[in-house]
Amino acid sequence: MHSVINYEQRGTYGNNKYRGNCSGRVIKDLLLHYLGDSIGKPQKRQASFCEVFAGGGTGLAVAKELGFKNSICNLNHKLSVLDNLWFKLY
Repeated sequence: MHSVINYEQRGTYGNNKYRGNCSGRVIKDLLLHYLGDSIGKPQKRQASFCEVFAGGGTGLAVAKELGFKNSICNLNHKLSVLDNLWFKLY
């Protein structure tokens, strides 16, 4: 099996033991590509995104680092590392 992306280090985003967790660098690159400006900073408008598989907390960590607002939820909140937080807007 091959991947279309490859990062030497996965980064420190989220809980890498959470099943299905991807590298925060994937989320970071996508956010900066679609919601960032030409120098890789969030645009001055209040950019936000919604993460529906937030169990590992990866997207939340990336959003905080970049200064994006983030709506998060997890389909199975009992398995979430976000404890009792099922949906919250940051």
